[in-house]
This record gives sequence, structure tokens and C-alpha cells, in this order.
Amino acid sequence: MYKVIVAESEYSTRNALKSFLELNSYSVVEAPGGALAIEYFKECLPDAVILDLKLSDIGGSEVLLKMMEVSSETPVILLAGHGEIDMAIEALGDGAYDYFPKPPDIERLMFVLTRCIEANLALKKTKQTVNSMLEWHLGTGESMKQVIRDIEMAADSGVSVFIQGENGTGKSLIARLIHFSGTMARGPFIQFDAETALKGNKDMSARLSKLFKQAAGGTIYFKGLHMIPPAASANLISELTADNGPEQEVRIIATGKTHAKDPFLFIDWFVIRVPSLYERIEDVPFLAGKFVAETADELNVTVRDITKEAIKILSDYTWPGNTRELKSAVRQAMILADGPLLRAEHFYFLQTVNTAIPSISLKDEKARAVKDTERKAIVNALEASNNRKTAAAKKLGISRKTLWEKIREYNIEE
Repeated sequence: MYKVIVAESEYSTRNALKSFLELNSYSVVEAPGGALAIEYFKECLPDAVILDLKLSDIGGSEVLLKMMEVSSETPVILLAGHGEIDMAIEALGDGAYDYFPKPPDIERLMFVLTRCIEANLALKKTKQTVNSMLEWHLGTGESMKQVIRDIEMAADSGVSVFIQGENGTGKSLIARLIHFSGTMARGPFIQFDAETALKGNKDMSARLSKLFKQAAGGTIYFKGLHMIPPAASANLISELTADNGPEQEVRIIATGKTHAKDPFLFIDWFVIRVPSLYERIEDVPFLAGKFVAETADELNVTVRDITKEAIKILSDYTWPGNTRELKSAVRQAMILADGPLLRAEHFYFLQTVNTAIPSISLKDEKARAVKDTERKAIVNALEASNNRKTAAAKKLGISRKTLWEKIREYNIEE
């Protein structure tokens, strides 16, 4: 049974609506004034509201705004008296679902009311399904709930999105989730590795124009936006900010580093920050179980669960490689397992890496210091050369191949 608030000062109109709605199996809450309507709305959060624009105490437009602050999803149908039609049309922009001149055509009102309630409930069900899907992929902890809310807002709006996060946090997965759960899911999803795809391409403008035409109605995911050569930046910014009409509309999702002189900073990005796994250790048990479920059939093993002792090992680890490393660790442990459970001993390789060593030799400390210094020097050289590998290698006095090897060794984000 649907619950509807009828906010109407005139008794005869209110009673007629109440009688007709109850005959059609609706539960009706009467509100002869605006203050009472707002109070009832907060208390019972109805399926819909029929709201007179001219109430005895508070104007209907103000009541609508107060209700929208509580729940912008609840449909509100307005009743407009003589001379109030312009006000009703304006209220549609404030969130009202529809309006009817007074006295309303009750049968048509009933049709619109039923349609808007059923559509709203279907939308809520769809959102719940999408939310469950996102939680399955990303986790259920508090920090990821915010990421999921950001994904849902970005997916529905079609805005340009910049995803920040360490390597292994799932930025590419999030880019796909935004596309396939959003308004452009039917369009193409094109991943574009900025450095390799644009390197050596002489006609950058034509290359980028072609790319945007291929992605029309869909999404381009620029992986490593900061790696785009300066010569190509102007062309890309031109494409990002061009108004090509709705038939050429393209959603842009990007990842990469940012710095003060970044030419892409002025673009109106919707920024999503993905926390590192060590910032959301509460998600480790859920994610580990998910990876077991996803990997069991692939590896054709009998493993189906993880012991509490094994979860403790995983929760105590710092995960420098984030969710990518966790998935790899679970996979390795499943290969080692000899039964239906993953036990603590199956993660011995993590214990070895993560256990504090009682004493460290001077030689080890010196080697660690050298590596730290080397890593910092590489990062500084890349930033100074705008992430151009050849120029950075020249600054460091090493070959480009050696630089690539060091970047992989030190897990430097590209």
C-alpha cells in the first residue's frame, strides 16, 4: 500500500482526494497546513506528496524546498489555483514532479501519481542493485562508501572525472565502473595509454580528433594523463573543452600525477580519491573472500574460505601493492593450499616480508639508504623533465632502459 501526504488547506478538496485515494488502496496522511506537511514528511517519508501551492500558513513553494532538503527523490505533485500556474512551472525547476490546475482531474491525477511512484521505486531498486555491485567490486568499508557515492554521482552526471590513487588501488576498474553503470553505458569505452599512444605521432590534432569521434556517446579513459607530451597537450585540451554537440558528447576519465604547472589543472574535473588499502584495512576480510570466490573456479581448486588466523595475517600486513597485491597473495596461497581452507601458513611469504627483524646490520641500513636516495633522485628527475624518460635518463646519467628497470623496481607511479 502506497503512502501519500495530501497537503491541502481546503477541507472539501482534501477530503475528496483522500476518499478517492483510499478507494484505490492508498494510505493517506492529511495535512491542512504547510508546517504539518513538513513534519509528517520527516516522520513517515511517504511514497509521494500532493501539495497545494496556496496553504494557510506556509507557501507551497517553501514547503516543497523543505521537503526536497529531506528527500529529493520523493515525487511531489502540485495543485495550482487561479493565477498560480507560472509559480507551479517555476517549482518544477525546484524539484516538483508535475502540477495540476485546481480543481484537478482526479482520474488523471491518479494515473500520474501511480506512474511516478512506481517509476521512483523502480529507480531505487536499480540504485540498490548498482550499489551492491559496486560494493562487491570495491569493498564495504566507510572510506569506500564515499568512493562509491562519488562513482554513482559521476556516472549519472557525465562529468569529466580525475581518479587519484596509488598503483594497485583499482583506478582502471573504477573508470570502467563509472562508464558501465552510468548514462553512457551503451557507448564505447576506449582506454588510451597516454605515453605509448601519443609518442612519435606527428599529427596529434588529427589523432585526437579521430579518437573523440570513435568514442562519441561513450567514454575515453586517459591512463597516465601527465605523460602526454607538451606538444600534444594543447590539442587535447582543445578537444576536452570543445562543444561538439550532443551527438559527439564524450565522457573523459583520467588518471595520473598532477603538479603546479599541469596544463590540465584548469579543466573542471570531478575528482575521486581512492584510498590505499592500508587506509581501509577493514575491507581486507571482505576483499580476500571475494578473491577466493573469483579465483577458485579459475584455478580449479577446492578452496572456499579463509580461517580467522589467516585473516589476521592479511589484516596486519601493510599492502604496499594495494588490492592488486592482495589479489596476487590470495591467488598464490590458493595454489599452495591442500584443502578447502586458506590457513595462516599458506601466507608464509607475507609473514616473512612483514615481520619486524630484531636486528639490522650496518650494511643493510646503508643499502636501504642508497635505494631511498636513488628512488628520490629518479622521481625528481622525472618531475623536472615533465616525465619524459629520455630526458630524465640523461639527467641521471643512465640509459633509458636502466631507468625503466629502476621505475619498475621502485614501483614509481607513472
